[in-house]
Amino acid sequence: VDDDGGGGGEDDTVEGGGELESWKQCKKDAETRKQECVKDKGLVKALILEKECEGLEMEMARAMLPFCELARVLDGKGVRLVEVAGLVTSEEVPNLQEVLRRLKSSLCRKPGADACPGIRPILLDFQGIPRDPSPNAFEIDPFNDQPSNDSYQEDTIPTTITTENEIRNRVKKCCSQLQTLHDIAKTKGGFYMDKNESPVSSSAIRECSNLDTESLT
Repeated sequence: VDDDGGGGGEDDTVEGGGELESWKQCKKDAETRKQECVKDKGLVKALILEKECEGLEMEMARAMLPFCELARVLDGKGVRLVEVAGLVTSEEVPNLQEVLRRLKSSLCRKPGADACPGIRPILLDFQGIPRDPSPNAFEIDPFNDQPSNDSYQEDTIPTTITTENEIRNRVKKCCSQLQTLHDIAKTKGGFYMDKNESPVSSSAIRECSNLDTESLT
């Protein structure tokens, strides 16, 4: 009995020592691979660019958050846009309404089927990538300056060919629309709702007035 017990202890020690050596080897191999990656200039450059993009994305998120919150407030109160003389024409209302629809589902506190905690959907909007890739889907592109009747079919087909200048123009139009939404929020009668009261708090309007367009462009 004593011999059996002693033999089992030796086996456990050998087995434990083997696992330790295996773990040390894995750690050594991982360190070797890390050093090889550090020497890869292409990978290092990609990581630096990724970090810079992350910083820019955070700046854009901070600039757009007040408008995303505004869109959710308006949606919760069942508010809709209307024509405002000297500010918004009836032709511009559908595009602005679509901007609000897209904003309300971005930078949400809780992710969901139609709620994203970040601004990736809006970044894809800037690239002209439709949210619904179905060729038969009807989708308003609020950041496109071209007449929708002439370019609808072309604009709703997914494409990765979007020039830097086109993206810049789309972002500029978004900034202009955000400024317009802020102006509407300050204007009495800019939003239509059943109750005779302003659907937007003064604090929300102040937050939107601090739009930093440079963070977006």
